Amino acid sequence: MSGRVELRPHQREAVAAGVDALSGTRHAAATIIAACGTGKTLIGKRVAEHFAERGSVLVLVPTLELLTQTAARWLADGGFDQLIGVCSLPGVHDRSLRGHLLLTGNARVLARRVAEGGRIAVFATYASLPTIAEAHRGERLPPWVFALADEAHRTSGDWDKRWALIHDDRAIPAAHRLYMTATPRNWRTTQNPKARTLSSPGLSALLLCVCTAVSHFFWVVLWWLGCSQCGVGRRTATV
Repeated sequence: MSGRVELRPHQREAVAAGVDALSGTRHAAATIIAACGTGKTLIGKRVAEHFAERGSVLVLVPTLELLTQTAARWLADGGFDQLIGVCSLPGVHDRSLRGHLLLTGNARVLARRVAEGGRIAVFATYASLPTIAEAHRGERLPPWVFALADEAHRTSGDWDKRWALIHDDRAIPAAHRLYMTATPRNWRTTQNPKARTLSSPGLSALLLCVCTAVSHFFWVVLWWLGCSQCGVGRRTATV
């Protein structure tokens, strides 16, 4: 393991913005938009650390490869007692993760390990969200104190798409949610006769989005780094 990394100035700024926005009761969810190469993984991890003393954190990614990469990065940076991966992987190829990342696709196993307590980070693919929902529904898995959705633009669109389950606090209860993306998507709500009925109460639009134009609808965009030359195009929102 490479050890704890000192944050660069733009990363410290983003972490501070995330912690400030999600602390207290001002915002239950927020978005950080940052280009590739700016250190989104480390930014998200350090924000998660702030909340981890109060319970377990959930980290969602779109692919198995990104799951192991993210878990390895979190392990190297330290600060968590137990790392759990919820996915279809039978084992890990990354030697640094062997003996440190428990893999499971079983809701009961997940709930039992989280119940052991400590600073626990659970990494899961979006495809494994039903397993996590099952653990909450049938195995008494407690709510997450913090949930991080990486590549969050992939969860945007039709509310009833499978990956949008992360937005449903009844299925995946979490005190705070942080959405991170390098490529926000803009959606326009339309009265589409083929659109399915919303399955979650309290939402009146047909589409969810990760974009500045409608951030007030679902979550606030609190920090934006527009390019990998950290320091160019950076903008911190007032929230």
